[in-house]
Amino acid sequence: MALAFASVASFAAAGCSRSPSNGVFVASTASPVASTTTSPPPPVPALTIYPLVVVHGIDGDPSTMSVFAALQGQGRAIVPALYAAEADQLQPGALPVSCVVVAGYYKESASDVLYDPDPNGVSHGSIGGNPTPRTDPFAANYTTSYVERLGRIIDGVRLATGSDRVDVACLSMGNIVSRAYCRWRSLGAQGGGSKVHDMFLIAGPQRGLNAVEAYAIGWDRTPDEIFMRQGEIAEMCAEYPVWSGSSFVDELNQDWDAFCAANGVTYAGVSGTGAYGNQVDPQGNPVINTIATIVPNVIAAIINSGTVADLDPYYKIFWPDLIPEVATALSKPTDGVVRLALSRLDQPPFGRTYLWAPLEVRHQGEWNPEQSVTGSTVTSILARTFFDRTLGPIAAVTTFDVVLVDAPGKASWIALESDASADTAGAQLVEEALDASGNPTGGAVGYGAPVPAGAQRIFFPVPPGGGNRHYHAVLYGTNGALATRDVTFSLTNGALDFMPVTTFVGATSQLVGGSPAASVTFASNAAPSDTTLGFSYRFDGGAWTPLTTSPTFVTPPLGPGEHRLEARSQQSTNGAGLLCQDTRGVAVGLVVDANGGLTVRR
Repeated sequence: MALAFASVASFAAAGCSRSPSNGVFVASTASPVASTTTSPPPPVPALTIYPLVVVHGIDGDPSTMSVFAALQGQGRAIVPALYAAEADQLQPGALPVSCVVVAGYYKESASDVLYDPDPNGVSHGSIGGNPTPRTDPFAANYTTSYVERLGRIIDGVRLATGSDRVDVACLSMGNIVSRAYCRWRSLGAQGGGSKVHDMFLIAGPQRGLNAVEAYAIGWDRTPDEIFMRQGEIAEMCAEYPVWSGSSFVDELNQDWDAFCAANGVTYAGVSGTGAYGNQVDPQGNPVINTIATIVPNVIAAIINSGTVADLDPYYKIFWPDLIPEVATALSKPTDGVVRLALSRLDQPPFGRTYLWAPLEVRHQGEWNPEQSVTGSTVTSILARTFFDRTLGPIAAVTTFDVVLVDAPGKASWIALESDASADTAGAQLVEEALDASGNPTGGAVGYGAPVPAGAQRIFFPVPPGGGNRHYHAVLYGTNGALATRDVTFSLTNGALDFMPVTTFVGATSQLVGGSPAASVTFASNAAPSDTTLGFSYRFDGGAWTPLTTSPTFVTPPLGPGEHRLEARSQQSTNGAGLLCQDTRGVAVGLVVDANGGLTVRR
């Protein structure tokens, strides 16, 4: 029995082949070890895992979901971008079942021009998939369907992995694309039912835009995106009844829960309520939310009434009820693009939601990922909780505090101290620099970390430089905030201190009663003399083990399929000698094939 290693993100989108030149599946020299156990335990059944297909939103591309895919992909293979043409070429065995595939639908192939313009420079893409015909003059313009392309990608992933069904995670308009595929085009799994197993819905306009929002978003389109005005924007507008008297979204939502119940689809999700503090991009420019463009765009609509043919239908809808329509479009809370009222999953027509949580995040923007809905650690934990079905009791929080830590010659750092009765969905910490008058300057910066059950002290290495700073911390559960804390500190400048880091070292294989097992070793950046160093492990989503001084975890006998091992450490190697946990830790996938071969996927 050979032990092999595979790196994450090593499967190319074109063909997704395994290549020895990029470090994939390099054979180990470890030798099998015969077991001396007279009555070995039976092999542990594999986790039930489906390939995860990730879908971006309006005017996005696969790169906008890269942080989310990386967080979901620990211990899994990641395909950072896959388009329909390349998916059509996938062969059986080209991808492992435990993979994260980021889909792109704005062009046919990775090598094509974005939006697939025709020789006249006009694009013809829309969400599509609705079996009810569109009955307005714009219908003939839209001959390319994002739903059809997503379906080809999903079928390619199913063929390449051998998995009959997939999980889906989607952002913003990607929610409507993915749900339309699921509702109208996904039937055909073996034994009947949907090819979609689970759907994680991230900040999507589930109930549809109103006409003011549709006009405002349409007005902002770049020249190569004009086609979107009567394509995907029309399909997202709940007040645009050109599908035989109904809107696209109303058609999609009708009997949604009944469809999911009948065809084995479970869904969950998160919504953004707006990021805490000023949002400033890396160039120092304040971020202009889409919502903020509504008033000037309505003024533009009044001035240009009748002159923009593909926007005029929205104008005619909202003008008779201008004030309430604008008030609705401007209502809060919002993540800057999608209003909470549109995105929430805890109200009709969504009655079968597995979990839903509102988070203090903006819609997107990977320059400050922990304050964006796709990059947040909390979003990733909630998605993993959903896909793994590890939803536990809502934690009771006895301690939640933000603490300043100073040591001679070192820069100040921040510790988040907590004690919760159960695993949480993680913590978010937002830092704001203050001027001499105590007013925030520049932009807020977000940090995030998992927070398991029990007493924790998490190290946040905030940037050096000293000065007065305000901290806003939120501890989340599976239904939103569990606790918040706001404090202001005066920080000392100096060299950055050590923070705990856990890393994967290697693994050896052995046979236990004829079944493969793994001995997996990790390491910490703690000083050799640190007597507080300890490790904790979680196998296949179970409970964390008590802390141990051993950096090695030996698995039980492993049944064929996918297993996952997580490790985290604690130490006090810092100037203050303060014991801290590396709650982020590291995860590896342990994959047993039908012949008993074991692969460790990092």
